Amino acid sequence: MVTEGEKGRELGRRRRRLQAPRSRRLVHWGFAGSLDRRLRVPLHESVSALCVCTELLVLSHMDKSDLNKGGNKDETVLPVQITRVDVKEVKNSGYMARLTLKKPSNMPPSSPSLDPRIIGLDVGNPDDNHYIMVMQNINHKNILHMEAVKPLIIGEAKTPTLAVFVEPYTAHLAALLHTMKLGGKYNVLPSADLADIVRQIVEGWEELRVNGMYHGDMCLQNLYYCRTNETIVVKLAGFKSKGSVSTEAALLKDLNGIGRILKSISSLVKENTPGQEPRCILIDNLAMNLEHFVDFAQLGTIKDKILDHVFFWFLERRRKFFTYEIPKALEDDAFCDKVRHRLRYDRVPWDTKQHHGLVLSMNKYRRKKRNLPAYVGTDAIHNVHFVSGAYTHEEEILCDLSFNGMPSTVDDAVLYDQPTLCLDLYECIM
Repeated sequence: MVTEGEKGRELGRRRRRLQAPRSRRLVHWGFAGSLDRRLRVPLHESVSALCVCTELLVLSHMDKSDLNKGGNKDETVLPVQITRVDVKEVKNSGYMARLTLKKPSNMPPSSPSLDPRIIGLDVGNPDDNHYIMVMQNINHKNILHMEAVKPLIIGEAKTPTLAVFVEPYTAHLAALLHTMKLGGKYNVLPSADLADIVRQIVEGWEELRVNGMYHGDMCLQNLYYCRTNETIVVKLAGFKSKGSVSTEAALLKDLNGIGRILKSISSLVKENTPGQEPRCILIDNLAMNLEHFVDFAQLGTIKDKILDHVFFWFLERRRKFFTYEIPKALEDDAFCDKVRHRLRYDRVPWDTKQHHGLVLSMNKYRRKKRNLPAYVGTDAIHNVHFVSGAYTHEEEILCDLSFNGMPSTVDDAVLYDQPTLCLDLYECIM
């Protein structure tokens, strides 16, 4: 006999079912939402559980006005299903998929639609386990992120593999490097775009470090990029397990790998334009420092030291260096001794190059304002005083500077005729 209480509970259950939103079928070239509103598979503690949890997806980072109204959680679990996947191969870019999704009718519309790329992995392979764990657990713009997984037959394979759907990317970074301008003004590396790309690689490595993870196979072939309008976002991928190697040792090897990446970029420039060695001195120096880095104790602070390297300096940083840091350093005898040892002008005086008219202008300024004789071209310290003074008094001498009939600047003149000077002096201070 059914009691009144049981009848009430049954009526409540029926009422809730009637009020629940109906599902609808949608076809997307991509996942619902933008990069900040993405679908992804919740990983359980065991990676092998992936094969049985591919139908339940999570809508991440919902707005309060969306489905999670009134809540303060970052994620809302929804019964979103991949009901069909059509795979096609994209030339030079792997595979992408057209997804048929089944989701509640009150889910926000998909805007813009995205093209999911597919990576085929084997959960029985330790390397692929590491690959999946990194992509699933780290949410950072410079780490290729996993959106969903589903067993599929990809390409000419005869057995299903675990298809990992990842956030959209444009292509391999190597393809971009072959077409973009790598040198800045007067072809001195880096250009602003190249410096930003290298900075993003370092930022991605740092994100792995702070999360207790590592890459495991840091090389140019495992870097992708996503272009949005004029913005380039680097994506680290191709993660590989290092087995019993400690995380710290693996992270150190990752840094060595970044050094080899920079070495490859430098080689690309030198192959295309012979005689560019002096113009590549900054990237070569940073590459050498990273490729041979061995100090475990510095792993926690190395990111800041890397990003303070002269490779990442542009006009304002160089101006600060020569107008504030160098005058103070010149008061130190040890620094001056290092400069004299490092910069030798016995054979070719530094003032034989006119520096866009800067040498004549500064000598005139010294004679008129300070009643001082001209600089001595064989004296390394005079060279440092010359460049530091030029940056300091640029407004008073700027009208005298020109290059190929066009107005020039102090920074342009020094960069053109002494592209290695900034690095030389920086290392004398260190």
